[in-house]
Amino acid sequence: MMKSILPGLLTCLLLSCALFEKSKIEEVYFNEALYPKDTHFNIVLKDIDVQKDLDSATIRGNAEEIFTLLIKKYNQKKGASATEAYTSVVLKETSYISDYENLNTVALEIKIFGENDNDPVRILLFSEETKNTLSSYRYLYSIVERSFRRIFP
Repeated sequence: MMKSILPGLLTCLLLSCALFEKSKIEEVYFNEALYPKDTHFNIVLKDIDVQKDLDSATIRGNAEEIFTLLIKKYNQKKGASATEAYTSVVLKETSYISDYENLNTVALEIKIFGENDNDPVRILLFSEETKNTLSSYRYLYSIVERSFRRIFP
């Protein structure tokens, strides 16, 4: 009896997953006309902007620590590079209620500018709907680290 129900149940579960909208967006742009994708930069953190009603100063401080760590590891791993790049970061969070649950839309924007470039040479946009918040250090680290690996392969 159980064996006959299981395939039908699994089919329904897979179809329901396919029908729901994705709650995550992640896009990366590389201006390969200026710098090939495999260009190694000496990264410098220019600024971090946090757009959230509460705890924005704490989140900014945590993000600076996380980016500083990741940048130092990247620069050390890639070695000295003649090409300097400046990183500009924006973190956003808005909260809303859906089906009696508190949810957050979290967004991370990273723009990389070459030494003498006005236009970004790399851009990463990440956004997701989640129960997590940027106030959680573990969650903040996970999205920053994952995005950092995408924009600096």
